[in-house]
Amino acid sequence: DFNSTISFFSNLNLKMGYIYLWARDIENKLTLKYRPKHSAVFAIDFDYDLFEAGIDFRYISRVEDIDFELVDLGIVPDGDKRVEIYVVDLNAGINLFSLNLPFRIFFNLTNLLNYNYVELIGNIAPIRNYSINIEAIF
Repeated sequence: DFNSTISFFSNLNLKMGYIYLWARDIENKLTLKYRPKHSAVFAIDFDYDLFEAGIDFRYISRVEDIDFELVDLGIVPDGDKRVEIYVVDLNAGINLFSLNLPFRIFFNLTNLLNYNYVELIGNIAPIRNYSINIEAIF
């Protein structure tokens, strides 16, 4: 497990995280199901005056083993097909706190590349998604 944040100047931050997981059933000498060996996160956040923006990248390695029961029964066709996960998210917004207004308005774009993958057998992860968030503090 490794996590680090590096700040450049006062308004640019780079965040990095990595996890190596060797998930094994010691008694039976089997790989635990649905456990990726590698996970990594990289994020860059920038703010200037009222403006804030960020980009996030997530990587998860292909899981080594799954529960094949739903595949063998034919309930989930191609359920044995697994891929590595690469996801990019963007966000940009305005923080009005410095103007003594209790609001933040953000535009979020998740899964920028519209990458298709499953996190769990038969459960496709969300496709590209746009959202606007308004945060108010009273």
